[in-house]
Amino acid sequence: MGFELRKGLYLFKHSIDETPDDSRENFKEHYHSSYELLFFMKGKADFTLRQQVYHLHSHNLILIRPGEYHNIIIKEVSPYERIVIRFSPEDITPELNTRLASSSNVFDIRNSLLEREILNLDKYAESLDEQIKETVFFSQLTIILCLLTASENLSRKEDIINTSVARIIEYIDSNLHSIRTIDDISNGIRMSPSTINKVFIKHIQTPVMSYVRIQKCISAKNLMLNGVSAEEAALNSGFEYYSTFYRSYRKVFGTAPSKN
Repeated sequence: MGFELRKGLYLFKHSIDETPDDSRENFKEHYHSSYELLFFMKGKADFTLRQQVYHLHSHNLILIRPGEYHNIIIKEVSPYERIVIRFSPEDITPELNTRLASSSNVFDIRNSLLEREILNLDKYAESLDEQIKETVFFSQLTIILCLLTASENLSRKEDIINTSVARIIEYIDSNLHSIRTIDDISNGIRMSPSTINKVFIKHIQTPVMSYVRIQKCISAKNLMLNGVSAEEAALNSGFEYYSTFYRSYRKVFGTAPSKN
């Protein structure tokens, strides 16, 4: 049982690691410039998402938005099975983007219609001709996302929250456009710059100002998806100079702002 379909930023994949090893690169803390859905089917693992830690159970579905730092922590060497769907914000409707922006991150979808529609991907992978499989998978993604955004009653709470990281991220989220240096964050939460960076690198594995730049780029991209010019999006996302925005955007997304 398994499948893999890739096209551009799209990924549909059902896979099993018989002996998972979280020292491997793809298990380490990272972020995507795309959305990711991870349907956890089997294994012993924790999932970290920014300041939150979830003890995963089978039938858990995780929504990871662009720019959200996350990783899987393997707790026991036993088969790790999951379905992963990755897709770009540009490839879904503005309404779905808006709904996903305010959605919960982790759901228990056991015996739900949403779970059945995700598992239907296995059936389509087995039975459909390659020429139509891609179209059906992309259509199925829309169904899955519509059901997901209507399933807040299935959301579940984190098991652990890192309060120090939470303070930093909450301040960044609320003041993203006005933050210029780490001192802005330090003054806002009354925590020394060295402590902020130490906490952030330990738990998020990236310097705090790198995180801020990534979030600003994602903010700008969302504005451009809604028709705002690149120059105005850069300014409204907190970049003082367009040249700085241009370089940062290319580093995060791999393309120039004018290509979006």
